[in-house]
Amino acid sequence: MKTLALLGVVFVAACGPVDLVVVNVPDGGEFQQPDDQCTKNEDCLGGQFCSKPNEQCAAPLGVCRQRPISCTGEHMPECGCDGVTYFNRCLRENAGVSMREPGPCRNARRCDTVSACDSGQYCFRIAFMPQECGMNVSGACWVLPDTQCIGGPTFVPCGGGMCVGVCDAVRRQQPMLIRQQGSGPCP
Repeated sequence: MKTLALLGVVFVAACGPVDLVVVNVPDGGEFQQPDDQCTKNEDCLGGQFCSKPNEQCAAPLGVCRQRPISCTGEHMPECGCDGVTYFNRCLRENAGVSMREPGPCRNARRCDTVSACDSGQYCFRIAFMPQECGMNVSGACWVLPDTQCIGGPTFVPCGGGMCVGVCDAVRRQQPMLIRQQGSGPCP
């Protein structure tokens, strides 16, 4: 590895300015570039993940893609192949997960007061009717941005209270009622 770096420096010095691409090669590993074929994340270099074709989680082959370093808070949910809803594509790719379907997961990884989500995930519990609020409402696992959330629907906690944005509703991990559009300003 050190020999390759030294040769690159000598080449640049001898030939003048050129664009130099630095690639990390694991000890004993083979050289891989982004877009190399893979079957799982471990087939890719550090900082990459094995991206399967959209909506084809069981595809035998994917391609190595770079994981994003930081993500913003736009509400554009995507369902990952792990059954978890990610607040946006960037968060899903950062976690190294391929997309199952656009939008929140329809067949999600379930959670409730007994079954928890993995570390760094939240249990988003939605009561669809007010009479469900007193029950143990099950939810779905979500991943949220560390930054401020932008956009999305608003919710009211079961039992009443101020309406909150989608990120606050998810983080509370308590049953929420979705606010209907046109129902007036938040109290």
